[in-house]
Amino acid sequence: MELEKQDYITAGIGALLAVLTIYGWFNLPDQIAIHFNAAGQPDNFTSKTTGLLLLPAMFLGLYGLFKVLPSIDPLGDNIQEFKDQYRTIIAAVLGFLTYIQALIVFWNLGYSFSISQALVPGIAALYYIMGIVISEARQNWFIGIRTPWTLSDEEVWNKTHERCGPLFKAAGLIALLGLALPEYFIFFTVAPAMIVSVYATVYSYMEFRRKQD
Repeated sequence: MELEKQDYITAGIGALLAVLTIYGWFNLPDQIAIHFNAAGQPDNFTSKTTGLLLLPAMFLGLYGLFKVLPSIDPLGDNIQEFKDQYRTIIAAVLGFLTYIQALIVFWNLGYSFSISQALVPGIAALYYIMGIVISEARQNWFIGIRTPWTLSDEEVWNKTHERCGPLFKAAGLIALLGLALPEYFIFFTVAPAMIVSVYATVYSYMEFRRKQD
């Protein structure tokens, strides 16, 4: 794939992650919090080296994986048909990792905010962007709603994705309720996506059976 706007956006996100990591390296204590419970309280601490380099390592690994997927997917040519959306999901996932890095750095610097509430906009945006990408995704082995029935029948794939793309967008909007009701943060950010995923599985099965009948 040739370089386009989304690739430059991804490069900018990577540069931001590098700046955050370097800034944290010179300003954070030797031990930092990297995991928080549902109430937003830290429940896991690690060394600054491990804590700051974990997400950049994931960033590089995922970026490399995303770049190679079209060439190893037996249906890789189909990814070219929604390449703009594919690049969008790359930027969204890597942007989410960078957002988490920012939260970790600033929380450990002593800024007072609820990690749970701060995560809500990032999760909501990721769900909404997933909805956009899913609506346009063409049959492939890595991106989209991959059930035995969508992968076995292109028409079932298309119908399932057309039906469930808007539902993932709705899940993103529902997740925003976690800002107003932080005590139900887990419910609003996890339950909608799980419900849509289960519905997508059942819907794809029913569509496949309908075609067989």
